[in-house]
Amino acid sequence: MLYFWRIVTYIYRLIGGSGMKKYMTLSALVLASTLALAACGDEADISASDSNTDAEAEETNTDKESEDNSETEAEDGAEVDEGEEVSGFQIGDEVNFNDLSITVNSVDFSEGSEWEQPSKDKYAYIDITVVNNGDEDYTLSSLMQFELVTNEGRSQDITIVSDQDGELDGTIGAGRTMAGQVVFDVSEADYYELIFEEILLSGQAIWEIPNE
Repeated sequence: MLYFWRIVTYIYRLIGGSGMKKYMTLSALVLASTLALAACGDEADISASDSNTDAEAEETNTDKESEDNSETEAEDGAEVDEGEEVSGFQIGDEVNFNDLSITVNSVDFSEGSEWEQPSKDKYAYIDITVVNNGDEDYTLSSLMQFELVTNEGRSQDITIVSDQDGELDGTIGAGRTMAGQVVFDVSEADYYELIFEEILLSGQAIWEIPNE
């Protein structure tokens, strides 16, 4: 659902101008989005990969208390109800999202360079790997499917920088992998949350991104 309002807002900004023409264009976009939403009732199937269990079994200290904090937090290898908001994923966790396997590999922060400066406090470079385990091609859009929010729920701006190590946009063939970075212009926060959702489906996978 959030996907449609993002694209409406994005196109609205591109149109510019004022008056009746802009109003009619925006109205048409809202109507198209509403009709599309009415046709979308499918829910995403989200779960943590079994590989996360193998990795965490090597740790000697496990935080048992955090596992009981929320019924919607992800349990390694466990299936969850479709269409839910599934949080609790950490950097390094592999998450199954329908036919995709998504891993947040790392996060790096930068205050920019002489030539490129963030409009807020710094850039967040989030390195991600996406595997298409399905039988058909999958079209990925970082702008429409990834969102970063602060611990207070404030959305951060996605951006593109010259030293970005690959992008997560385009077609992923069946059985193939895409790796790259999603970069956000961020304000200081205690921590961030990276949200992924699939176009036309309800349900979100959420990774906690520490501010380090």
